[in-house]
Amino acid sequence: MSGDKRGRSEAFSTSSEDSFYTPVKRQNIIVEYSDEPVIPIVSGKMDKTMRQEFLTMFDDMKTSLLQELSAIYDKRLLNLEKENGNLKQEILNQDGRIKKLETEMVETRRHAVHNEQYARRCNIRVLGIPEEDGEVCKTTVYQIIRDKLAHSIQESQIIESHRVGVQRGERPRGIIVRLASLAIKKTVLQKRRALKGSGIVFHEDLCRELQLTLNRLKNDDRVNKSWASDGKIFGTLYKRPDRKFKILYGQSIDDAIAVAGL
Repeated sequence: MSGDKRGRSEAFSTSSEDSFYTPVKRQNIIVEYSDEPVIPIVSGKMDKTMRQEFLTMFDDMKTSLLQELSAIYDKRLLNLEKENGNLKQEILNQDGRIKKLETEMVETRRHAVHNEQYARRCNIRVLGIPEEDGEVCKTTVYQIIRDKLAHSIQESQIIESHRVGVQRGERPRGIIVRLASLAIKKTVLQKRRALKGSGIVFHEDLCRELQLTLNRLKNDDRVNKSWASDGKIFGTLYKRPDRKFKILYGQSIDDAIAVAGL
């Protein structure tokens, strides 16, 4: 029996030894044939993979965000360009309306000036007649027309005559004369050359606006002569003294010359 026990014991020992030592040998084999531990290798690969995935995800997010911002910017830019275009068109429309209103204002004022001058169509303005106490302007003008202009006229054909303006110094004020007809006025003005050298001047009774227009012509270096006739303003140029041009109220001299083809 002791032999059997010893045999069993040896067998047990051997089998136990095999069972305990075999795994250890396998572990030694793993450790022996591996350059690095298993866990660090896997961990390093996972770190690289996660880092790459994170970078890829970040790039995707950045690209997506940039695309969204670009789309928003393009949309806002398009809206701003559209609004800018609308504003430009509105400004052009406003400019057109302003120019139209300015034209209408000039035409309205020109019409008013025409009406005012039309009311003076039978008037003449006389300058250079000395003032006297108790004078009767109507009689004085009648005598000048009859005697100096040698024009047969009835005193009754002078409808009205009076001084105008404020007297300054010794210079006599002008006299406005309203005649009975346009024909009488034209005849008187045609004969006014007989007054040359007398200091007395007969000319058209212009409203303020047309008088300023006539003054502009007189002060222009290009203009040779300027005058008024029947409520209209005319002039000639030094370069073309043989051709006259007409200028309207509110019209530039350049435009008047261009319209006349000068």
